[in-house]
Amino acid sequence: SADTNLSFDEDGKLIHKMIFDENGNVVEDITFNGKDKILNQKKYTAPNEFIDSKFTWDDEHNTIITRRKTDGSLFDKEVFLFDGNGNDRDWQKLFYFPFSAYFC
Repeated sequence: SADTNLSFDEDGKLIHKMIFDENGNVVEDITFNGKDKILNQKKYTAPNEFIDSKFTWDDEHNTIITRRKTDGSLFDKEVFLFDGNGNDRDWQKLFYFPFSAYFC
C-alpha cells in the first residue's frame, strides 16, 4: 500500500507532503504554505521522470501554474486573472509543443 509523509512548521501549518507507492518510489512531492496554498508539486511518472508544477500567488489567488518536464522544458502554463473583488475574470492555458504554442 502507498505511504504518505507530512511535515509541518512550528505553527502547525502544512509545509511538505510526499506520497510513495508500494515499492517506496516517490509518486508525488508537494511543498505548501498551509494546506490550501500549494507552492510546488512534482508528479512522478517514473522514478526519475516527473512534471514539476510551480504555483504563483497574489495575496489570495493562484494566478499562474507553470508545468515543466524533467529536463526543465516547458510543458504548459495556465494564467488566471481576477477582478478587484477577487472574482475570476479570465483564464488562459498555453500549451507548448516542440514547434508551436497556442492559447485555449
